[in-house]
Amino acid sequence: MASKAQICLDEMFRVMEHHEHMIPAERMEDYKALKKLGLMQMSKIYNLMWGGSFMADGVSGPCDPQVVLTLGYRTASSEILTIAGSVKQLLGRQEAAFAHLTPLAVWIQDRAPVCSIEESLAEKLRDDVRREIAAAWNASISIRDRQ
Repeated sequence: MASKAQICLDEMFRVMEHHEHMIPAERMEDYKALKKLGLMQMSKIYNLMWGGSFMADGVSGPCDPQVVLTLGYRTASSEILTIAGSVKQLLGRQEAAFAHLTPLAVWIQDRAPVCSIEESLAEKLRDDVRREIAAAWNASISIRDRQ
């Protein structure tokens, strides 16, 4: 699921690349933070918890330090602390990512009606200019036909 979310986020960054100038300063902070953080923390946490390198001896299940120590798996307690610290750090990054994702997503959703209005105005302007060009062209043809 995290990889699918990251694909969507990457696509949003690709689409917004040429429109970054439209992002207000407070949302630009969210935009840059999400570019840096990404959304793959939960996938990394899953790998640490269920399939990290310390599980290479065939052990599967949650990485509860007490369970690992009680059952006597060959895992150094320092490695458990390192993994616990990594999980804690990744969870912090995940929380930070969602703290930035929510306001940016709301801003993008709020932009959709504005973009539709601007698109309609641009189409109307384009059509008006086309009519003027067509009228000038018809007038030019009429003048040539009279001569």
